[in-house]
Amino acid sequence: MTIGGHLKVGESALDGVREIAEELGLSVSADELIALGTRRVERRIPAGLDREFQEVFMLTRSLSLEDLRLQEEEVAAVVRLHLDNVEALYKGAAVPAEEWTDGRKSPVSVRLADFVSEEDSYLLRAAWAARKILASERPEPLF
Repeated sequence: MTIGGHLKVGESALDGVREIAEELGLSVSADELIALGTRRVERRIPAGLDREFQEVFMLTRSLSLEDLRLQEEEVAAVVRLHLDNVEALYKGAAVPAEEWTDGRKSPVSVRLADFVSEEDSYLLRAAWAARKILASERPEPLF
């Protein structure tokens, strides 16, 4: 899952852990997060350029639908898919997934285009890092 927010002046990236609680209703401590690197994103928007530095972390915790309290204003649903299916997305396939929304689970089929901008293979790189972490190996920085 990708959680995002903006930091205030003087805050560190780990101060952003509050966004996890706000968007998903999960209480997470900074020491549970595994740093994966800093993603630099630049997008053209109607007002000019949007330039961001995105600190990327991974949380490895077994979750169920009952653990989440989605913030309606920012999170429509959470989609759960198997790591083995991420590469198939990049080959153009639709893959099975499970959508968690409104307190229930439902089977869905997803394509890469269903995810937020993928210009730097973010989802694929995150899946590779997750595999290494789950194998008790230290992943290379993503960015």
